[in-house]
Parts: sequence; C-alpha cells; structure tokens
Amino acid sequence: MREELPLSKELVRELNRLVLKSTLPKGAGRYRKGGVRIAGSHHVLPLAWDVPALVREMVEEYNTRRVKDHPVALAAWLHWRLAFVHSFADSNGCTARLLMNFSLMSDSYPRR
Repeated sequence: MREELPLSKELVRELNRLVLKSTLPKGAGRYRKGGVRIAGSHHVLPLAWDVPALVREMVEEYNTRRVKDHPVALAAWLHWRLAFVHSFADSNGCTARLLMNFSLMSDSYPRR
C-alpha cells in the first residue's frame, strides 16, 4: 500500500539542511553555486546552473515512477539520481540515503 507522501524539491533541500545545519549552516539546504568534483571519480557533474531544473525533473520523474516501479528499484533509482546530479556542495551521499529511506518508508518498508 503506497501512502500519499509525494517527493518535492523542498523536501530534498530540507533533508540536506538538516544534515548540514550544525557543520555548514550557510550552505545547508542550498543548491551548489559552483563546480564540484567527487574524489576518485571520473564522473563529470552537471553544471551548477542546471541543478534546480535537474532536481525538479528528478522529483517529477520519481512521482511518475511511483505508480509502476518496484519500491526497492524506485528507492535505488532516487539515490542514484541525486548522487548523479550532486545538487549540494556537501553531504549529497547522506541526503541521497535519506531520500532512499523516505521512498522505502513511503511504501511501508521494511515489511514484516
């Protein structure tokens, strides 16, 4: 049974804000404004000015996929997508894991 808890760009930003509020308060919950790199990776990240549109597209696609994708596949996709976009200057991994758990919990996971 899927609960009606739609993902929003505001929720994405709020999760990052909560993760960073005590360590990086000025950047917490704000999209990155410049280029960043992932240490040890060759992945070229999207440009900073594309981030708001990419997050909006991610949210729209997630809310569309909710009706057809398996909950575990959907949660994995959401984690991957936020990590791929790398929306924030810091704590993208933590934010992606929280979003993954949000997605699973929205579909009553873990199930007993």
